[in-house]
Amino acid sequence: MENNNDQNAVAQGVGGNNDPQSKRERRRLAKLARQSAGQTGRLKRKFLPWLIVIIVIGLSVWGLSVLVSNSDSGDSGTATSTTSGFDLTKPRADDWVRGNREAVTVLVEYSDFECPACAAYAPVVKRLVDDLGADFAFVYRHFPLSQHRNATAAAAAAEAAGRQGKFWEMADFLFDNQESWEGKSGANKIFAGYAKTLGLDESKFATDFDSSAIADRVESNRDEGFKLLVNSTPTFFLNGQKITKMPGDYDEFKKLIADSIASHATN
Repeated sequence: MENNNDQNAVAQGVGGNNDPQSKRERRRLAKLARQSAGQTGRLKRKFLPWLIVIIVIGLSVWGLSVLVSNSDSGDSGTATSTTSGFDLTKPRADDWVRGNREAVTVLVEYSDFECPACAAYAPVVKRLVDDLGADFAFVYRHFPLSQHRNATAAAAAAEAAGRQGKFWEMADFLFDNQESWEGKSGANKIFAGYAKTLGLDESKFATDFDSSAIADRVESNRDEGFKLLVNSTPTFFLNGQKITKMPGDYDEFKKLIADSIASHATN
């Protein structure tokens, strides 16, 4: 009891408003509180940059581990016959093929008739077939880009001509005259004119051009391209492997094909 009374007396003395000692104590405590707050602020300002550095380093290490994990899983950003589930090492029965369909070396192109780069490569590939076509097969598949107004219709025109045995004639015509129809309204009439020039049955061409069968075929080619990670045109696959560095000229492209033909000949 005595101890409790003594403690109450001390408590009352400290809490009293008229005791000078208590006033000095409150001022001292307030000063200590301000000093403590100031020290805390200085510590925060001192160590905050280091805390940020530690967080950034931690995130970087985590990101690197993710990249290494992806690399180990074999995802290099380039789909092949193996990773996509599509066999690009030989033509399909319904493929449009130039050269030797039975050849071991196979060049597959995903292309857009309204693409200027595709038009630039078209005569190069045609020349490759003329020079080396006995030993390799060139396969053309559609990949019309959404930003090209008439690309899908141009693909349908080539397919419709193909129903009358003139796919390649129409394909060459479309590339050779690309500037006459690219991005223009009324391109379908222009394509009908090409069909007439090529001596096609115009009525059949018109029917096939608008058919769902041809639309589905073009869309199927494009969907396959997406699964192969095609994101630009032209995109070439040589024996199932995407050509990531495009040949700069005919001679460079010819060497690429010739080397492939030679490697198969020695195996």
